[in-house]
Amino acid sequence: MQARYIANVPQSKSGAQKFSEAIEPLRESLEKHFNQQRENEAVKRLSGVDLQGLQDPNLRNAFIADELSVRREERAQKLALEKSRRAAEVNKNINATPTTKEIAAGGFSKGKENISGKGEKTPERNIPRTQPVLTHDEIIQAAQNATEQKLSAGLDTSFENEYNNIAQLNQQAELQNEKIKGKQLEYGKLGESKIDKLMPDANDEIRAIFNKKGEDAYNEGKTEAEINAELSQDARKFKNTLANIRSGIAPLAKGRNFEKTKKDLKVKVQPLLDLGLYDTARNLLSELGYYPEQREEVVSDLGENAKKELVSLPKIERPKTKGMGHLWEPLSYESGMPEIPRNDYTPEQSETIKNNLRNVLQKDPTANLILLRQEYDKKGIDWQKFKDDLNELVMDGEVKLNDDQFNQFDTLEQPPLNGLEKILKNLRIL
Repeated sequence: MQARYIANVPQSKSGAQKFSEAIEPLRESLEKHFNQQRENEAVKRLSGVDLQGLQDPNLRNAFIADELSVRREERAQKLALEKSRRAAEVNKNINATPTTKEIAAGGFSKGKENISGKGEKTPERNIPRTQPVLTHDEIIQAAQNATEQKLSAGLDTSFENEYNNIAQLNQQAELQNEKIKGKQLEYGKLGESKIDKLMPDANDEIRAIFNKKGEDAYNEGKTEAEINAELSQDARKFKNTLANIRSGIAPLAKGRNFEKTKKDLKVKVQPLLDLGLYDTARNLLSELGYYPEQREEVVSDLGENAKKELVSLPKIERPKTKGMGHLWEPLSYESGMPEIPRNDYTPEQSETIKNNLRNVLQKDPTANLILLRQEYDKKGIDWQKFKDDLNELVMDGEVKLNDDQFNQFDTLEQPPLNGLEKILKNLRIL
């Protein structure tokens, strides 16, 4: 057929345009033939029907239109399902942010069931979980990320829509956190009331322990009845433990070597120290007659860094003052005479002492000041010189004290007990 059409091309004509005009009928015939073949194959693939036997063009077109309509509808349903699936996947990734991750659970997550040895299941607990809250800038950034992800997945959205959604979830997180915080405060106060009832003289340290017990019990998802019972039991147990510790410690007595009993005292007050009740241990030892330096040696330690720095400080030898005799000599803790502060250090000695104290507190910023004062006394430095230099360092901003050191300041305002005072205290006269 191609040869026939080419043969009919007038020989007098030439050029690409004339040749194209000549083969146009052939091109149209071939295109029609191949289109029909593609239709037959397409319908056959879709419906399994061979259209070769349908010669009537109207019937063929009607059948093809009907089949293609059905297939288009099916394809549209598949596309819709796929779009929904992709949207759900995108939303899942976007909502798995720190702010929105667990809001749907109402700020609570269920604990696992525990099975006791008897085969009984304990009920699942609703454990409160506070949610991180985004700042305004973080909300904007999260909205931008969500918008980009959804648009790239072919989903309809806008920055404004994503921003509003995230801001709403963020507000829900804030409200849920406030609700949880309110409950924590409520059960913390309940814990304090339990110990106050059994120990009206409980100090702030003890009350803080039971406040935390109440908060922790709520955070574990326990019921109100369980929390009440647990706090009451803990309060009774603590009161008994404190009484047992007090009865197990012998009062400070004349002739008793403190260095030999110090280790035993540490063991007996250790249950209080394990709970962080250092002031409670100090008060207990004070009631039994132990003086500040002894109390601190039991509940605390000077620290290795401070000790190493003190090694570099030589023992200070001060000149004798004429006419006053031994009363004005440097006196130690073991002296039986009252200590009278002196300010007769040489300029070099004063500078050495202050520099050493500065270095000690820089190397060990949390050093126990009462024990530190005791070590300086062993170096021949009286309590007033120590306190004056410490005050200057604090006022000049060279040393910053923590809460414990500020509490120790009250003790530093008074001179340490000398030998005579210790004897009188042992005899319960002082």
